[in-house]
Amino acid sequence: MARVVAACADDALVVGRRRHADLSALGRAGVAALAAGELADDHLPLLEEPQWLREGYARTRDLAEAGPDDWRYVISAVLALPRAVFTALGGFDASLVGYGGEDWDLAYRAWNAGIALRHVPNAVAWHDGPDAAGRQGFAEAKEHEQLALAERIPQPSVRGHGGVWRQPRTVVRWQVGEMTSSAQHACLLSWLALGDVEVRPDRRLHTPLARDPRVTFSGDDALLARAEFLVEIEGAIELCEPAEFLATLGVGPHEARGVAGARTRDRALGVAARPFAEGILMSLDPSARVDLEAQGRRP
Repeated sequence: MARVVAACADDALVVGRRRHADLSALGRAGVAALAAGELADDHLPLLEEPQWLREGYARTRDLAEAGPDDWRYVISAVLALPRAVFTALGGFDASLVGYGGEDWDLAYRAWNAGIALRHVPNAVAWHDGPDAAGRQGFAEAKEHEQLALAERIPQPSVRGHGGVWRQPRTVVRWQVGEMTSSAQHACLLSWLALGDVEVRPDRRLHTPLARDPRVTFSGDDALLARAEFLVEIEGAIELCEPAEFLATLGVGPHEARGVAGARTRDRALGVAARPFAEGILMSLDPSARVDLEAQGRRP
């Protein structure tokens, strides 16, 4: 444990290595010797380590090059992070019950907040028995875990595409300003095309779309910490290419007149923004009466 504690000195979330063996034949003295590092591996009935973990640590250079989905390699058999970071993140989610998920949820929130992830392979925790996938009843427990995480981690790799979720993937905060009702409608319609989104206008809107459950006038700020993308818009800005917009933010923060967007992690790290490519966004005349039928016929 001292190894992972030392590695988290730079405010990183650090995990060790979980190894598996059948320890039933060792007895109490043998287990104590193993814990003290006095028992060599060749004296143990070793069980296979999960291949996906080994490959993930190798690909990410022990999480030093972790990407947006690599919080999955944080397994809390051996885990450490500074108390201040743990407290700021809100600790483990106590509403998660049953098998698993609490370490992945914490790791996602840490990653999203700009915390570095690290793997220390020589900090070993021995697990008596096989990995969870080799245990009876695993499939049902895993299904429960996946559904619980889908509520909390708003990535398509976790929850898929579609549906309306309390925790949105993208939060759009909109300073509406003065504009016609049809301009409001056109802008809001375009941003709702992001799908897994919550749009937060700063004033009442005169469009039926204001009743969409993804539009809120008093958003829960606790959702911001889990949202993958944060966007600020000011005035009559229409989103023309939703998929390209998110792909652009996926490689770094971007901005244009009236729009700024970034991964929540990049914003926390203060990554500099670049200009959006042409064609992704369009400014509307706020005083114009937008022809909604013509807008709907756009290719």
